[in-house]
Amino acid sequence: LVVEKLHGACRACETEASQMESLTVSLTGGLDAAVESATGFDIGLWMTNRSHNFMRLPDLVVENGTFPSFTFTAMPDSIYTIVGLPSGQHHHDHRANPIMPVPQSANFPSFVEDDFDGYTIDASPKFFADFGGSWQVAADPSGMTSGDNLVLKQWASDPGGSNAWLHGVEPITLFGDQFTDAVMSVDVYIPAHHAQHDNAGDEPLPALQMQSSSSGLCMTMLGKFGSSGSYVGVQDCTKDKSGRLWFDDHTGLLHDDAREKCVAAGHQCSSLLEGQGICMVECGGSQTNSSTLENTWSWRAADGTLRLQASPELCLTVSSELFAGRLAVHLLPCGQHIGNSLGANLRQRWMTRKAAPQIYAGLCLRLTPPKGLRSRGKLWHRPGHCLSIGVTEAGEGIWQLDRDGEVLAAGDLSSPSGTWHSLMLEAVGPVLRTRVDEYAAEVVDETRPQGMAALTSGWNEAFFDNFASQIVQR
Repeated sequence: LVVEKLHGACRACETEASQMESLTVSLTGGLDAAVESATGFDIGLWMTNRSHNFMRLPDLVVENGTFPSFTFTAMPDSIYTIVGLPSGQHHHDHRANPIMPVPQSANFPSFVEDDFDGYTIDASPKFFADFGGSWQVAADPSGMTSGDNLVLKQWASDPGGSNAWLHGVEPITLFGDQFTDAVMSVDVYIPAHHAQHDNAGDEPLPALQMQSSSSGLCMTMLGKFGSSGSYVGVQDCTKDKSGRLWFDDHTGLLHDDAREKCVAAGHQCSSLLEGQGICMVECGGSQTNSSTLENTWSWRAADGTLRLQASPELCLTVSSELFAGRLAVHLLPCGQHIGNSLGANLRQRWMTRKAAPQIYAGLCLRLTPPKGLRSRGKLWHRPGHCLSIGVTEAGEGIWQLDRDGEVLAAGDLSSPSGTWHSLMLEAVGPVLRTRVDEYAAEVVDETRPQGMAALTSGWNEAFFDNFASQIVQR
């Protein structure tokens, strides 16, 4: 039992008292029977205030009455800790051991690994601090490991009600200190989910908004159509302006909302960007009916490339260099890139724009703990770099790396639930490297140089095993 008697506002207190007072605690609800039948134990009392940490006070005496009870005097601005203790293991004379020793401050360990097998069921593992949800050690439910394997489980499947510490904060347990360069890995298991992929067969997909795997931005016509200032690029998917482009697997067209303007390729393309190789034309217009322009594309979900059907060796590629503050899209030989080579394997990969997963689990680095005190909205996106696997409302499995809700890299995941997945996130300088099973990605992001680490999940059961964290020295 912990009793806090501190000055200041208290949201959960009916009244405030900042003077010395006598407090009586009655033991009911089963505690009375436990006390009456127990022998050989004492009730220890410790006090912490501005000048003393865990100062041992005389043991409390249980008085018999309607219910067993004990009484002690609480001083202002003090915290009291009350613990049941076996008799004989502690000095009854508080003067013989007046202060419990407090370890000296030390740097956080540079390397930590934990398979959680050294704990008992329902224990809270060392170094983790829960900020949302409920995290305790549990038995491995997967049936894929030895029968006595223990893991860390996030239990909460629904948000807290009136007793929630913070509103709008989804399950998260914080780890570590203000890491600058670090690598963290963990195995993640999400119990089997009933949702299935909506497009599990070989039927053509409907029109899809195409999202770059390297930047998380969506393909868009930038500038006014028909003018010398228009070109094809990528921008924030949430802006959803009239220039957004869609891929239709039935026709092979990359078109705008009205299906009037399409992305075409050819030597006679007129674009603001010299050498871009693509331009916007009227779908089915006289230009595309000629032999000078081609405007049909194929999307290969296996490798994520968008290829010109007439020349499948050419791929739509996101540049790594900004033009007028935006990233442009070029038509280049598949396997070639523009600018620095970092993340070149992703610059020619495209995915369908996906909603944030409804069921997910993962890990974070360079995290700012969510405030959430006044928030009433859902905070799926963490303020930091987070790598997660999950299932969307449509039943699609995905993995993604995001920063503050902006997707930096992502891909499909065929079996997100019902099996263990291995996740790794490394942050060294501006370079972020990720791995989800055999899927690897590398991106550059300079916006968050340091922060805490964490394990996260949605309001769903999630299990974690074989955790490891290491500070990287440069």
